[in-house]
Amino acid sequence: MTDYYLRIKSDPEKYREVLERQKKRYRENLEQSRKYARDRYHEKIKSDPAKYNKALESAKAWRNRNPEKSRAVARKAYLAMRSDPERWEQYLWRMRSRPSQRDPAVHRRKNLKRYYGITPEQYEAMRQAQNGQCGICGKQVTLSVDHNHKTGKVRGLLCRNCNFLIGAAKESPSSPIKAIKYLQASRLTPDKPI
Repeated sequence: MTDYYLRIKSDPEKYREVLERQKKRYRENLEQSRKYARDRYHEKIKSDPAKYNKALESAKAWRNRNPEKSRAVARKAYLAMRSDPERWEQYLWRMRSRPSQRDPAVHRRKNLKRYYGITPEQYEAMRQAQNGQCGICGKQVTLSVDHNHKTGKVRGLLCRNCNFLIGAAKESPSSPIKAIKYLQASRLTPDKPI
């Protein structure tokens, strides 16, 4: 095989012809060629854990350096998968078979840590400290974690409505005060027919 390529390289015309044939074959079987190359790469990388971890770190660093390109690539892959019903079913099956989807406790633990930096034990301790009640209205319902969107610091637990109220006010203390004054003023004035 090496002799063949040496002979081909010595003849530029023949070499160009062979390259064109290879490019044409690659273009005709583009998806299959890419899959073959991807599979070989993953086989080679996964056989050596050090290389595999290095490749993962490298990919993560690239995504951090190029967030727009990373999102564009992910979006393109998602749309391609969404357009193929068989691939989409495989994707949904993989997502449903994840541990976080099978066990809600795992899912909750992951989200509390990811979004708020707290564990379920810390959440439960906060809930106990508030007697299971919303920090604003005092209702005993499922409580959401209230946090500062700028600093990420957790402030306490609120019911969904009160948490939405704080979010709608954009965490400004003057907005709820103005709303209270507005409601009090409207209560004092008699209702007028429209």
